[in-house]
Amino acid sequence: MKNRAVSLLLVVLSVLLLVSCSSAPPPLTTAWPFEEITMENVQYNGWRNMVFGGQYVFSSDGLGTLGMGKLDLLTNGISEVCLRPDCNHGFPGQILFDPNYCRVSAISEPLFVVEREIFYTYHVFEEVKEKTESGAENNADEIEESRMDVIYILASYNFITGESRDILQIRTTEFEQMYKFSYSNGYIYYCRNIAKVDNPEKKEDYQLSCCRMKIGEYNEEILFAFEEVCSLPEGVLPDPIATENGKIYFTCVESGRLLEVDTESRCARFYLGEGDVSFGTFDSPGAFYVDGYIYFTAVSPELAGTDAEMFVVELHRVNCATGQTEKLTEDLVRWFFVTDKHIYYGMAHDIQPTEAQLEEAGDNLSVHTVKRIDHNGKNECSYKMRLPSPDIALLDVVGIGESLYFRASYFNSEGSTQEFFKVVFCLKDGTVSEIGRKESDSAENKPT
Repeated sequence: MKNRAVSLLLVVLSVLLLVSCSSAPPPLTTAWPFEEITMENVQYNGWRNMVFGGQYVFSSDGLGTLGMGKLDLLTNGISEVCLRPDCNHGFPGQILFDPNYCRVSAISEPLFVVEREIFYTYHVFEEVKEKTESGAENNADEIEESRMDVIYILASYNFITGESRDILQIRTTEFEQMYKFSYSNGYIYYCRNIAKVDNPEKKEDYQLSCCRMKIGEYNEEILFAFEEVCSLPEGVLPDPIATENGKIYFTCVESGRLLEVDTESRCARFYLGEGDVSFGTFDSPGAFYVDGYIYFTAVSPELAGTDAEMFVVELHRVNCATGQTEKLTEDLVRWFFVTDKHIYYGMAHDIQPTEAQLEEAGDNLSVHTVKRIDHNGKNECSYKMRLPSPDIALLDVVGIGESLYFRASYFNSEGSTQEFFKVVFCLKDGTVSEIGRKESDSAENKPT
């Protein structure tokens, strides 16, 4: 009798368990053998708003901090990168070199981390006064005019000691602008216009050059002028991706092509655009270099010329030894990230849905498909990621350890302002968490 009672109790508990599980969102289980993300052999460029180093993920928005914030991967603690106790971490709108502005504010763009230093760019304003003459030649009056120049600065900040350093200043002019920087083997690489004469006054007085600085020394070294190694189309500014065996690889956003320059032989070679992949898309996602291949996205021929051509793209790689390109998947992708062993990407339907789509599909739009493939496009497997609400758009992504970290956005409860926060997708157990989303706009406050 006792055994029958126990058996009946177990049956009742099992039924209750099934009922409780069916009323909750269905569990999303992994479809791949879990492997931690490592980036030991990966070099890449592009703007992602997030970088990782050591035990931290750094971001200039979306963590709920006033300035650039850091997320501790070991404790999940979030704190300001700036260590000044009297700093309000606000916008550095003061004149250049004002000691009161925050060195790592919310408008800082994180680039990469080397040991205990984060390297980033930020900008400040400087008032410039000029005297000009007005009136007739024999009766000219001297008047003073002023303008505000924007000065972009490459800087570093030691997030353990609080020591900051301004490395390179670039004043925005007709001939100078902010450039993208990449890190490789102890050096910072970038391209900029270098004056050929003492008092440059016109475009011809400059030559676009590839430069580098050694970490810790920061003396600018000009490696070569592009006009000496190749012919660049008008308006194209190469951005370095990686260096290996004396070669430097670049993305050319404006022309949609990849460029390789051998610094010893001064020989150059372009990839893409000649009977092959027509146009690479490098602006935000950038490109990744791993083991002799460059991984990138390209415009789909089906969508060429449409509004979606830069956001719904194909995934490719090019063999830097042969110049041969290959399409890695038939899927159209929205975002991708390359690690030492795999490529993670999101399906193209993961774009921000319209109001009509939200009303029609309801909660179904909150389920996103994340796929993983090997570097050669083989061994595809997928994972269903359920977001807390269907109004979330996944933007930039970085991966490290057990998780993918997304810069995400949504429109606030009034629908007037786009807010940014972070979505963390744990590859080990499929859980999804939010960081930095305002409580008033959280999923719990959304109507069901």
